[in-house]
Amino acid sequence: PLNEFTKDLEKFYLKRQYSRLYFVKSLKENYGDLFHLYGTKKWGLYDLKSKSIGFDKKTRMKEYAKAGICVDFLPQTSNSCIYNRSLEIFNSGSILIQWKAFNSEIVFGKEYSDLFCFYSVNEMISKIDEVRSNGLDYYDNIRKNAIRKIQIYQDKINLKTIKKCKTIITNQKKNKEKTYN
Repeated sequence: PLNEFTKDLEKFYLKRQYSRLYFVKSLKENYGDLFHLYGTKKWGLYDLKSKSIGFDKKTRMKEYAKAGICVDFLPQTSNSCIYNRSLEIFNSGSILIQWKAFNSEIVFGKEYSDLFCFYSVNEMISKIDEVRSNGLDYYDNIRKNAIRKIQIYQDKINLKTIKKCKTIITNQKKNKEKTYN
């Protein structure tokens, strides 16, 4: 069973990488030098120049803020829209345009998800062009509302996790008492 799971994960990872490559090449074709790619040197294997964004949070936040529009293709091994990079992009003041995830609407809200989450290259480019046309300030209230929705979502998940931990601890205590009695 573990081998099957590992093989499935490897297939998922490869499909995700090929999809990313397709989207990134499309961005480069459409936006030329306006498009900046951050990631590993492996992009060079596909004639794409990338910069390292590094591990320093302040540096990443500055790059995201400077970009204004940041396109994200979800984590490499997950389909969740919420993780460190997406949160940092929001917190930098930039617009996150992201591959639509199963929980995009739940986390960001319907309005943000409809405006900034995509399924296809054409949809992604259309969303980027719309933001470029309207300007970042046009979307400031929508972005701030999405941040509030993210906080509510995280609070719910945190509360659920805390309750689960309490249940586990309570059950462990009960089991110890039974063992000693």
